[in-house]
Amino acid sequence: VSLDLSVHDLDLVEYLFDKQVTKVDRIMTTEHSMYQMELDNNISVGVTSSWLFPFRRRKIEVLTSKKLYEANLIDKSLYEYTAIDNTCCNMKRVWVDNSDSLSAQLVSFIRYINNGEAESLCTSDTAKGVLTWLLMPV
Repeated sequence: VSLDLSVHDLDLVEYLFDKQVTKVDRIMTTEHSMYQMELDNNISVGVTSSWLFPFRRRKIEVLTSKKLYEANLIDKSLYEYTAIDNTCCNMKRVWVDNSDSLSAQLVSFIRYINNGEAESLCTSDTAKGVLTWLLMPV
């Protein structure tokens, strides 16, 4: 799991934040891995990948001084938690375009082959922009 899935999730964290990782703790078995990272801008990131029955998980949690974000990479959901006080918080589901980018890129490639029509399908800039917006102080 760690070499198959977590390596991609860790790459995603590095790409989205473009910050130095200052500390990493990990727990690993053959079917379950958890990474807890601290970044140099006081952000904590947890990455969990697990194929243990009955709960398969691929999750990234981002904790800032103001909010907690929880991204489920299996069902492509994103939740934002904002503290109201020490006893409760607001939870908001953030819309995420969960279309299959690989299929969209294949369709774009086929269109290009058929009629020379080129499209830009770079979703990584979009993802980075959304996360940057989410992490802005309120």
